[in-house]
Amino acid sequence: IIHGNLFTQFVDWIRALKEEEIGDKALKEIKSHQNNPVSKDCTRIDPYAVFKDRTDLNYTGEKNTLAMPHGDGEVNFQNGDVFKGEFLNGERHGKGSLVVSTRGENNTLSSVAAIEGTYVKDHLEGPAKIVHKNGNIQHAFCSKGCLHGVSKLFDKDYNIIEMGWYHSGQKDGHFWRFLTGGSLLVGGVTATGKSTCLKGTFVEEEMLLGQACYVEIAIKKKDIYFIKTTTPMGPNYKYDPSTKERLCELDPLLPDPYEYNCVYIKQSRMKNSGEGIFAIKDFYKGEIVSFYNGIRMRSDDLDSKSDEWEKNAYKIMDLLGKDENGIEGVIDLPAEFISTDKYRASLSHKANHSFEPNAKFILFHHARFGLVPSLIITAEAVAHDKEITVSYDYAMDDSPPWYQDLYTQNMLDMYQESKTLKVN
Repeated sequence: IIHGNLFTQFVDWIRALKEEEIGDKALKEIKSHQNNPVSKDCTRIDPYAVFKDRTDLNYTGEKNTLAMPHGDGEVNFQNGDVFKGEFLNGERHGKGSLVVSTRGENNTLSSVAAIEGTYVKDHLEGPAKIVHKNGNIQHAFCSKGCLHGVSKLFDKDYNIIEMGWYHSGQKDGHFWRFLTGGSLLVGGVTATGKSTCLKGTFVEEEMLLGQACYVEIAIKKKDIYFIKTTTPMGPNYKYDPSTKERLCELDPLLPDPYEYNCVYIKQSRMKNSGEGIFAIKDFYKGEIVSFYNGIRMRSDDLDSKSDEWEKNAYKIMDLLGKDENGIEGVIDLPAEFISTDKYRASLSHKANHSFEPNAKFILFHHARFGLVPSLIITAEAVAHDKEITVSYDYAMDDSPPWYQDLYTQNMLDMYQESKTLKVN
């Protein structure tokens, strides 16, 4: 849970990380392998350890007096792989790019689709761009053909996935994982593939066990934040996504520790409304404030008849998009859990409608609930104790009576306001 100036620092840092190139000026100056040499048995990202003396290829290009590749050239391997670049006395030396076929060297599967970078004495060295078969794109430092230094991993649309350091081809130290909606997972990487995060222990982004804590101090070292937290304490949490039959395994009255520090529930000040969700502190555009958990169902299970609107009042699209049958998913908070006396694990279901909203729902990767809608501030600022509202975006020909009445009143208010402005 990050607050105040530290939150601003993290936002600025993450924005910088989202730049495509690993070679930011500061990062270009990093030569980690000079002070921390790569091991001889490192795991290589480059499918080809050496080119020299190979016979399973066809070379076309410039040569030296000994008929060895020397200068610009192209290598076509028998398995379909192609390398284009600069050579020096039979070795790759200078700029080069490799395109990997479906099967890699020795007819083994390769996760790498393409590599662009600089070679020194036949080894990938310095900043490189690696395109993986799944479409992910990695900008990373390499040494002797191994990932060795800082690395940024993006998806095919250049949304950042993770950032951290490699040593001799293996993840080393703190790694930051950037999840859907702005959620962050950070921790030390272990040999078993587990990450010890701020709140507990995670496996493949799923929380096995965790407790709430606060970021106490953050130190920026080698362009990556290393953070110290307060001692985790309080109730235990775990990855507890809802299903079609179950809302949660954990206590439904166990509040979300982040949400607990952001919002509270009280009687709405809006006309003809019940309870609403209010800001505990000042918020600014882009900040997540609350989450929407509920039973998982399908949109074709909804009944939009007028006498069913109250039954459907606490249902929301899950924002995951349509399934293979073209059906959208819905999250439903059952009627028996609407009251905060019965359910306090998430509070976004208390957000009231407004035609001038200051927030909206986006998809968010939550450590406890999984992928759920979350409230994100869209106004430039929302002051302490101000109600947080969203637009329900009902179609007028398929909306409840209260929504139609509110829409009519809103149009009348806008008309009166425009007349007042003309008079003035």
